[in-house]
Amino acid sequence: MVFYLKINKGENIMKKICFAILIVLMIIYLSAINVYAADLNLALYTSETLEEAFLDENIQGYDLTNYNQNDTNRVPVYVFRKKGCGNCKNFLNYVAQSLLPTHGEKFRIVSYEVGNTPANFGLINKIQSYLLGSTTNTVATPYIIIGDKVFSGFIDTAKQQQIENTIVDLYNSSKYDVLADMQINERNFSNNTTNISMRSSKGINKNYLLKTVEVDKSTENYIDTYEYIKAFDICITDNTGTEVTVNDGEYKINIPLSATYDIYKVAHVKNGQIIGTLDATYNNGYIQFTTPKFSDFVIYGKNNVAIPPVTTPSAVPDTTPSVAPTNTPSTVIPNAGEKNPKTADKINVYIAMLVIGIFTLVASSKYITKK
Repeated sequence: MVFYLKINKGENIMKKICFAILIVLMIIYLSAINVYAADLNLALYTSETLEEAFLDENIQGYDLTNYNQNDTNRVPVYVFRKKGCGNCKNFLNYVAQSLLPTHGEKFRIVSYEVGNTPANFGLINKIQSYLLGSTTNTVATPYIIIGDKVFSGFIDTAKQQQIENTIVDLYNSSKYDVLADMQINERNFSNNTTNISMRSSKGINKNYLLKTVEVDKSTENYIDTYEYIKAFDICITDNTGTEVTVNDGEYKINIPLSATYDIYKVAHVKNGQIIGTLDATYNNGYIQFTTPKFSDFVIYGKNNVAIPPVTTPSAVPDTTPSVAPTNTPSTVIPNAGEKNPKTADKINVYIAMLVIGIFTLVASSKYITKK
């Protein structure tokens, strides 16, 4: 009996070890798949319909005849509320008694309760960073986003009128949806003055602008043995011209350039100090490079790059070569410019890891059973 218990104990331990290995492999596999997914995953947050918000706050006397929660042609109104918050309940009463009867066919409300679901605060931070370029530690509820406008705290008569005007304006124009906009992985920007363009791999507010100013860095020597070409101060601004901070990402810059060199380098400079060197390529009249953030970019070029000689084989093969042939490939200067690895490049590795984990679990179970 004692021996039997020891075997069972060992079997349970082995199964737990194998199961743990399998779980770790699956986590690695799944996390690798999602590395390059969209920055915003709405499935992580819990939302409510307008009617659910009414019921949660015991709002009565509303008429949803002209209201359609699922009509995407309506203006989305995102409301972050806290159950029991007096200002939140007052806002919902205003929606029920005034907004629905007059404009019920123009909008749809998506509610996020933050009192019992604190994870929803994370969505507020993402929206603030996206729209405002930063986040604030204090948020007054209700926190309401309509288009790219934010209304928070006590909604007085003046704010009510602003909310109505915003809904009507958006309904008659773009019906801009900030959460849908945030899920766009790429965004193109251009500056008509310098003809410099930029593609972002991350969603950036479409109302932001690409600011590019040519600056003189010819007296600096950030990269030795290269010739100075041009320098630009590049940043992102809001529509008032105020510079905004965007999160680190992959921003592909295209700068028109008439000077041609064999190779190019770009010095990334901040506050007069070089913070990195970027490889660049020349393509159809534009120099292209990828940067994780913005500041001054100083472009350098270099000619007369040594190119390995190409040996032409003899028309008549030498049947008795003096040196044994090798399989060494020709020397190639790699293009270390834009690096944008995709998850699919390593998908086979992760699948193999998953299969190994499953095989280990099954094999161990059979081994233990035999014992």
